Amino acid sequence: MNRDEDLADYVLRVINESGSTHNEVEQRAKRKGLQISQGYISKIISRAATNISVEKLRALAAGLNRPEEELFAVARGQAPDASKVNDAMMSALAFNYGKLTKKDKEAIAPLLRALQREIEERLEKTN
Repeated sequence: MNRDEDLADYVLRVINESGSTHNEVEQRAKRKGLQISQGYISKIISRAATNISVEKLRALAAGLNRPEEELFAVARGQAPDASKVNDAMMSALAFNYGKLTKKDKEAIAPLLRALQREIEERLEKTN
């Protein structure tokens, strides 16, 4: 995000970069138990939405597949703090991992082991 990018610009950029449609954003949020309509997304992008609720921002973050911390920072007119965003993503990963079935956990275990190795290697370099 650049300093001149407001929430409308941010949402439009993320949608364009991901190749998503408003419908896909709405459906992703819905699958995560949150609601935001295509029309409301359009209102945010056109700057017609004012006083956007925390719940709508949470739904928007979920639908955009972006950490809430990042979206909230943009909504406040601040540049997101990369370390806070990364920490929030890791917390979300751990939380969502806990909701997976045993079979799904087993399927992603190789990815988790690779991630763990990468983290350990980086920690060794810093020590």
